Amino acid sequence: MAVTSTDLLMIERGGTLYKAPVSELPSGGGGAAGLVLLQQETITTAVSAVDLDLPSGYSRFRLIGQQLTRNGGYSGVDLSTDGGATFLSDSAVFRTFSRDMGSNTTVAGGSTDTKTIELQTNEDQNVFCSYDIVSVATRFAIHGQSNGQDISDSKWWGTIAWGARVVTSRVDLIRYKGFSNNFTAGTLSLYGYKESV
Repeated sequence: MAVTSTDLLMIERGGTLYKAPVSELPSGGGGAAGLVLLQQETITTAVSAVDLDLPSGYSRFRLIGQQLTRNGGYSGVDLSTDGGATFLSDSAVFRTFSRDMGSNTTVAGGSTDTKTIELQTNEDQNVFCSYDIVSVATRFAIHGQSNGQDISDSKWWGTIAWGARVVTSRVDLIRYKGFSNNFTAGTLSLYGYKESV
């Protein structure tokens, strides 16, 4: 028999039993494993970056961007192990592969970039992206995909990007940013993987 929101559950607190409807249980507590929304940022005015916390109760995350708009350029992430007080300054390796969906042309790229992992969310507007993130004591890794339209020539691009680096402390905050242009609209949602029932 499936549990519904109107069912009553028995809860024991300090030796006393209480009845509570399922609908009043705290969100994120109990229940099946899966994605839990941790943070959502809606961009309505121009910003150069958005900070996203990676709480210690999780080691795996998913970052989803919807209808992100900026005035050209690429995006990436800076990494912090102290809640954003400072950001890592040594190099991180990234790789990207992009495809012009109109002419079916593939562009492969990759290099070492100081303090950032470039996600290359091509290009200017209507960008949709989804990235999986692992953040543990010794390693940070991110990989995923994006697509968007270059308004200068109306081409649509698809990009696969990934990056990883060894760390001495767990990355607890990422700064999602445009390298040369501000974000002007869109929503960023960060989810944590709840791994146990």
